[in-house]
Amino acid sequence: MQINYYKEWSNYLGREMEFKVFGHGGRPVVVFPCLSGRFYDWENFGMVEKAAWWIDRGEIQRIPSTRKAGTIAAANRAAALKCRKSGSTT
Repeated sequence: MQINYYKEWSNYLGREMEFKVFGHGGRPVVVFPCLSGRFYDWENFGMVEKAAWWIDRGEIQRIPSTRKAGTIAAANRAAALKCRKSGSTT
């Protein structure tokens, strides 16, 4: 299985974001980690292995997403409730 690791700067979030792409082609399937999860959780918990049949055949590409901006704010217990509801990190 082809696996590519990326670490790129996000102008929207003002920080580096990491992610992996599993597979060489096919329909892109974006998956999101649980609250406060990381992009590698899908791999560590065996979810990529469960989809290997489709990934290896080139039917799908699995792209575990990094945490969304709203999730980052929601996980920040010090953030004001107003910020968490709006998805703002500031």
